[in-house]
Amino acid sequence: MHNQVQSSKSLTSNSVAIARLLSISVLLYGALRIARAWISPNSAGSEMMGVLVFSCAAGLGLWANTYDSALPKRMFVMFFNAFCLLTLLSHLRPGGRPIDPIPLWQVIWFGLTFGMNIYVLARGKILHAEPMQFADEEPDADANNNPTPQSTPAAGITSTTRDHHFAMTRMVLQALLRSEHAAPFVNGLKSKGRTLFASVWDDYGKKSIKDPAHIIPSEDIEVYVDKTASGKEIITIKMPPPVARNETFFVAIVADDESGSFYTYSLELSVMPNTGKVFTMLTGIRNGNRANFGIGPTPDKNAFVAAISSMLETPKEPSTMMQMPTLLATANMQA
Repeated sequence: MHNQVQSSKSLTSNSVAIARLLSISVLLYGALRIARAWISPNSAGSEMMGVLVFSCAAGLGLWANTYDSALPKRMFVMFFNAFCLLTLLSHLRPGGRPIDPIPLWQVIWFGLTFGMNIYVLARGKILHAEPMQFADEEPDADANNNPTPQSTPAAGITSTTRDHHFAMTRMVLQALLRSEHAAPFVNGLKSKGRTLFASVWDDYGKKSIKDPAHIIPSEDIEVYVDKTASGKEIITIKMPPPVARNETFFVAIVADDESGSFYTYSLELSVMPNTGKVFTMLTGIRNGNRANFGIGPTPDKNAFVAAISSMLETPKEPSTMMQMPTLLATANMQA
């Protein structure tokens, strides 16, 4: 229905991107200085040692600036960058020349690099805060005749669910489908498709996610309309790529012909706790109850629609079911 857009990276923080770019630039500068000193030893300046130390700090910043880095790693590198930053600042004091000579442009450049590294590393755990997890997500050992978990193509899997992704699937979309605007919203998805849901996604991010670094771009969202063999309609939403357990690849919206309401099925990313094996889970939410249908297909739109079509044609009992937590204050959102 829509052209596919290249997947966005799991890290969307502008601060992280800037810190990485600055660190890489300092590393390249240090490498060029080493190469110059090796080719022409007489050209090495007296500030060479300082440049090498600062390059090491930038390199360590780049090394620690990864998704879900351990706190000790972040703390060590943060303090090393702080030490280098203070050394640079002391160079600016009248009469203070611990690094002799180093140009002012390098002081500003290196100082900005260390400052950004300190900022990103200090906020690392805040950027990836983990919301509520559910205890029934792992498949039962005997569920579905002991199926083997299927690997997925997702890379960089972490244990940290992002608020924006989690809330849109579990809270915002569910609130819309249970509101008085449900029918116009679903009809809008059929006609406006990606544009409508991407707008809802972006609006929620701007209004409800306080830190811009937590907002997930909507470029990868797609909307498809399919029908089962018996003619039942399935509206499938492709979500931004999941990177953590409980985040979703696809959400299918289905109408309840008897009540006139709507319910959803989702294909979620999950991880075996003992082996780290990555697989998918089929789940559903209906009338405030969340059901787990066991291991799902590969994260492919057609495979997902086929699995949902089969469940609609031949109803399947869930492995587990639980009451959803109280919906966030999104029930009054306009479709």
